Amino acid sequence: MRVLLVGVGGMGIDYAHALARHGIEFTAVGRSEEGVARFRSATSFDAVGGGLANYLSSKPLLDIPVIVIVCVRNTQVRETVQVLLRDQSNGTLQVAGLLIEKPLGIDPQEASVIAEEIQTVGIRTFIAFNRRFYGVVRRLKEITEKDGGVEYVHCEFNEWDQRFIRASRNFSSNEIENWDFGNGCHVIDTALYIAGGIPVDFRSHTTRGNCLDMSNCPSKCVYGGSGVTSHGALITWKSYFRFKGPWMVEVVTSKKMKYKLSPLETLSRMDCSTGKWEVVMNSHREGNLRQGLSEMIAAFYSAVSRTCQDGEIPSGLVDISTYTMLLQRVYKTICSPARSNVVIVGGGNVAHRYIQGFSSVANAPFVFVIEPFALQQSKLVSKLGANHPSLTILDKSDTKWFPKQTAVVLSTTTADARFDSIMKVLADSTEVESVVLEKPTFQRLEHWDAFISEVSARQIKAFSTAGGCTMFSNLMNIVSGWRKTEKQPFTTVCVNGTNWGLCCNAVHYLAQFAILNGLRDGLDVSPTGPFILSGSFQGLKEAKRSGCFEVDAGTIQLFHRKSGSVVLTLRCKHEETGVQSSIEYRGADDVFVTYTPNSPTAVLVRQEETTVIEMDISLISQLGEHLLNETRQDTMNRPRLLTIQALSTFEKPLMSLFEQHFRKNGINTSRGVPIS
Repeated sequence: MRVLLVGVGGMGIDYAHALARHGIEFTAVGRSEEGVARFRSATSFDAVGGGLANYLSSKPLLDIPVIVIVCVRNTQVRETVQVLLRDQSNGTLQVAGLLIEKPLGIDPQEASVIAEEIQTVGIRTFIAFNRRFYGVVRRLKEITEKDGGVEYVHCEFNEWDQRFIRASRNFSSNEIENWDFGNGCHVIDTALYIAGGIPVDFRSHTTRGNCLDMSNCPSKCVYGGSGVTSHGALITWKSYFRFKGPWMVEVVTSKKMKYKLSPLETLSRMDCSTGKWEVVMNSHREGNLRQGLSEMIAAFYSAVSRTCQDGEIPSGLVDISTYTMLLQRVYKTICSPARSNVVIVGGGNVAHRYIQGFSSVANAPFVFVIEPFALQQSKLVSKLGANHPSLTILDKSDTKWFPKQTAVVLSTTTADARFDSIMKVLADSTEVESVVLEKPTFQRLEHWDAFISEVSARQIKAFSTAGGCTMFSNLMNIVSGWRKTEKQPFTTVCVNGTNWGLCCNAVHYLAQFAILNGLRDGLDVSPTGPFILSGSFQGLKEAKRSGCFEVDAGTIQLFHRKSGSVVLTLRCKHEETGVQSSIEYRGADDVFVTYTPNSPTAVLVRQEETTVIEMDISLISQLGEHLLNETRQDTMNRPRLLTIQALSTFEKPLMSLFEQHFRKNGINTSRGVPIS
């Protein structure tokens, strides 16, 4: 079989020497001519420039089974794999086996996506961890098996912060931010291999630490955690990106013997009588051969050339399904667990509720609150405590601790401040996964287009949430499973109230209606859409926020065009006294729930049988977890989120209705609809 070596950098050169050691002929493919020239000089072997896609475009390997070794930079793995999978799928390439250098992507999330894509196509694939094939590691593995297994493994993967300063010249900020995954996996995998068994329960904690130069260091610099395997071995790890220190694995066997790899190329044993370490074995690089690489290639070649029995995996090789499990159970926990960076813009009551929720999540995220006003900062601190374990409050001028990578940016400001503040945060963040906006979203319609253009260009997922209160979390659990009928295809919503803001709350209840009824694309209220939105308003009154207004009284209704039925009604009237506010959710078969805002209970009526339901206030603690999880899931599995595009289908028309009323009442709307 032909061997295709993709990548001609340092690892590509090492693979070339290892392949030559076995007398295996190969074709090397690189990107730049400079890289190809260095490869030729270092190995005396030829290589092809121009990149993999360019090389395969002429179909040089048509009808020829080929083994592929991928050893490109982490940032280039997905593109490379996609080229291989594309040609494999269209029949212009026959990949019999694929070996990809660890760790398969820039971070565990991307690696999981790549692994899933590979498994969908069905190529037999292994991930290259050459340290499993070190002589000292193999020897220690033999010792532990002879001693009856491992009781305890500890590993460390420290880095010197000066290295990040130097690395910033050759590595992107994304690569440096994910240094824990790209480099830490060398040590973690060695410890897992020696421990044996399947990872069962892994817990991890990280903090920012204090690197010499925070602008060049990862935002997470201190790591610690523990886990256990199915064989009962306890594993612990720690890392500090501040000091020089060897990579190290320490092992206690079932016979109470203690061994360590420190550095990983040296195996030592502790003399229990003296407590001193004595060297048992050293592994050395043989000439131009990287340790473990030749042995790993031999194992891989035997696995894919059928010298092994079908399905057999030589010891030390990591197949793609096993690695997928390790990504999920180990690397996502250690390197990119739920303890991600969350930036909250605005430090008011809504922010407080979300911070409470984030704090209760296992491996709670680091929360950065951007709040420029000292009074609001002090209120937030008084509610949460001055020593909140994962909270940092920033003003607009403080960028020292601003995270380079952010899982979620959550905007909880008022509508008049939202656009400028969120765009400033996006400008300061190099990597943002998701943005979640509270409602109402923007005062000016043109801000919608500018925001959607920005997040689309940067491939940032953008959402709005209707789950920002305990009430909705409870009621959603009750009504989301109600059966729909042709006669009543929707769970309807009816809100009657006094002294509440129709302008700011109407968007909230429209979003609730869409989410409760699974209308993921929003509510199309265009002339040909399935819904009709109408509004009638009387008067205006000043809102609590200076310069903003609310309608004095009004009704908003949403009609289902086909049936003509009203599916949502919102009524509001500002007065000193009046009927108590109430919300009704009605489903098919005469089932409905009535609720009074801020009440500890709701009333469920089903076929004239009444049940009092207590509101579970603990659900507030789930808000952070729901938000973190749902921003990372596919569109069909976000029960509490709408995409910003879906929200715009009804919020923009609603703002137009308010704008017309504001103009009739003499309010200048050239700078937007002044609602808070």
